[in-house]
Amino acid sequence: MRPGVAFQARPRPWKKRGYYVEAVLQFEGFAKKNPADAFAPEALYDIAGYIRRIMKLYSAAVRYFAMVLDKYPQAAPWNRLAAVGMLNSPIIFRSNPVIFG
Repeated sequence: MRPGVAFQARPRPWKKRGYYVEAVLQFEGFAKKNPADAFAPEALYDIAGYIRRIMKLYSAAVRYFAMVLDKYPQAAPWNRLAAVGMLNSPIIFRSNPVIFG
């Protein structure tokens, strides 16, 4: 079984119970060990989503969204979702006042 398929198939009790830090560590470890796997962009996108929605660490989330766009520019739908995620993060507008007014 491919690493990504095994990763997606195994139960994730840490995610269901709200252990989002553990979820982030698991996803990050998977993406680092298997960068060529089809599930790697999804793992990085999920990290960014947890960090933005649950932990409210917007600048860290933007870094993970950017990682999806930089490393996997052709990985649909994750590239499009990462771009939208970046634009929906408040840090983007606060950190670029010249660009966004």
